[in-house]
Amino acid sequence: AGFLGAFTTFSAFSLDTLLLLQQGNYNTALAYILGSVTLCLGGTVSGMQLAKIFA
Repeated sequence: AGFLGAFTTFSAFSLDTLLLLQQGNYNTALAYILGSVTLCLGGTVSGMQLAKIFA
């Protein structure tokens, strides 16, 4: 995926968030932001722990 894969993923995340905010869905937008960041960080930590176990 590299840089462009990450760029398009972040663009989609940004667009989805912006659309939610423009529609007045502030609570949903906040939940989407917090959920996305939390799950991404959790996945990163889990991946690092698994790499230590299996490396």
